[in-house]
Amino acid sequence: MNIEQVLDKTFDAISLLLAFSSILFGIRYPEAIKVLDFILDPYKPIEFKTKRQEIRRTLWLKWLPVVGLSFIPTYSMSPIVVAIIRQSNLSLFHFETVRTAFFLTWIVSLLFFFSSLVFAIKMGLKGYKNI
Repeated sequence: MNIEQVLDKTFDAISLLLAFSSILFGIRYPEAIKVLDFILDPYKPIEFKTKRQEIRRTLWLKWLPVVGLSFIPTYSMSPIVVAIIRQSNLSLFHFETVRTAFFLTWIVSLLFFFSSLVFAIKMGLKGYKNI
């Protein structure tokens, strides 16, 4: 099976995964920003404990699924992208549109995964770091 046939078969599935993960990211993003903006005051122990529990709950129940879901398309596209890179020529004007679009989609997916991972790390540091 050549690379064009593989691209034809996988583009629809990858697009669906990317759309679903993007929608979930959009739904969870405002809540993640709100949680990251919490000011934790260790001199108010009850409020401190409550906010830390909310940060941890948001991390585990709401944000880690976003990280996992953004990882799946990136991971599943990686072998195809490696094959595209191996078989492609670097040309500014004579390039294959489908291969280029797939590669750029992978780049966006990779950036999306890393940004959601950074948010998870920030939440983890805020929720579990000892002050």
